Amino acid sequence: GPGAMSSYVELGPSLVTLDGHFGFGPVTAVDACHRATELARRTGVGVVLVRHSNHLGMLAYYLERIARAGDVAIVLSTTEAVARPAGGVERLLGSNPIGVAFPADPPFVLDMSTTATSVGALLHAQRHGEPIPPGWAVDELGQSTEDPDAALRGALNPFGGVKGYGLSLAVALMSGALTGTATGPRVHGVLDTRLVSTKGEVFLVLDPRRLPWGDEVSARATAYLAEVRRSSPVDPAHPVLIPGDRGRVRASLARGQDRLRLTAQLWAELNRRADGRFD
Repeated sequence: GPGAMSSYVELGPSLVTLDGHFGFGPVTAVDACHRATELARRTGVGVVLVRHSNHLGMLAYYLERIARAGDVAIVLSTTEAVARPAGGVERLLGSNPIGVAFPADPPFVLDMSTTATSVGALLHAQRHGEPIPPGWAVDELGQSTEDPDAALRGALNPFGGVKGYGLSLAVALMSGALTGTATGPRVHGVLDTRLVSTKGEVFLVLDPRRLPWGDEVSARATAYLAEVRRSSPVDPAHPVLIPGDRGRVRASLARGQDRLRLTAQLWAELNRRADGRFD
């Protein structure tokens, strides 16, 4: 609630648990970044296991902060069960995002879910009366569907078949079982604002300055990413991109114009919520 403060328990030189006391998720997550970075400065690596926290939003924000400070990070989180296991029908997996930050210029920030798409994309298609691409989701019987209504009653697919499924399970074990929080259908508090949040997160930060070649880490990363960007594209009109490039362009455009483009519908919804109406 308001005024909630995070508290820590040190479990080792590089390991702490952080109790968010069900405060605002992004505040708890920024605390976790600070704490993991402090531990990394002290010992080379810092691991923070987050419990009793609310939804922290997109991981990219925290990852970019860490990379800009010159550190490497892995952040793992989970969500309500929205996806099915490979070959199954039941919703047993969250969208279970994985984040990786690496110091480079510009910073490397990978923020990806382990599902073929997001629940948000299904809701967007439903609102606009559009079909969804095959492969995104299945209906209640586990059959592929292009109908967002059927998909919302059914389940999302993990991305990449058994590979995404395996990664999703790994994230669930790390951010759920390891942190002593919930897994699978017992996770609440991301999509549903009425139930108490039961999810956990793992923040791991590594300080590359500790390495004998630490001074070269960022420059090597920058050079390699530049090599990938310069590589030959299939279509000259579409150069090879690094994860995060498109978002950076959109963000700088928005900053340059001092405005964001929102649909009238979203603006109306934001105003309704600002007035305290959550119907």
